[in-house]
Amino acid sequence: MNEKIKYIIKKFKLKKHIEGGYYSELFRSDEKIKKEHLPKRYNGNRTFFTSIYFLLLNKDVSVFHKLNSDEILHFYDGSPLLIYLIDQTGNLEIKKLGRNILKDEVYQILVKANQWLAMKPIRRNYYSLIGCTVSPGFEYEDLTIGKKDELIKLYPQHKIIINKLSHK
Repeated sequence: MNEKIKYIIKKFKLKKHIEGGYYSELFRSDEKIKKEHLPKRYNGNRTFFTSIYFLLLNKDVSVFHKLNSDEILHFYDGSPLLIYLIDQTGNLEIKKLGRNILKDEVYQILVKANQWLAMKPIRRNYYSLIGCTVSPGFEYEDLTIGKKDELIKLYPQHKIIINKLSHK
């Protein structure tokens, strides 16, 4: 691990994340949305939004997962990322999150609620630092980590990618 990565981890107090990589919560709105004003997929009140730093190292991947909420990914530093999105009808879309718009990279990507998401850095021997803003705010009970076998049953046409970007 190079000195810059060590510095980023220490500076932003990043810790290991269950889906892969490292994270640190930056903001959590003080205001709440009451359960009765939210879609039925939420089992309680939620904050208006949350925001985190998220770091993937060169060999890390963020495995397929989905949230009950919409999420916006923001690129900050390092290698661009390949973003894999599978929607509820099984369509796979691959986007590039980065800063080189001449290479079809974008600064922000919207991930819709209940859309499967996986990520990996494009460049080897590097890192990717991004931000993730979730609304209504993130709660671990709203996170589903995809299981390889279940995802392959749902989306057999994407078996190769699912095998690379998911846990057992």
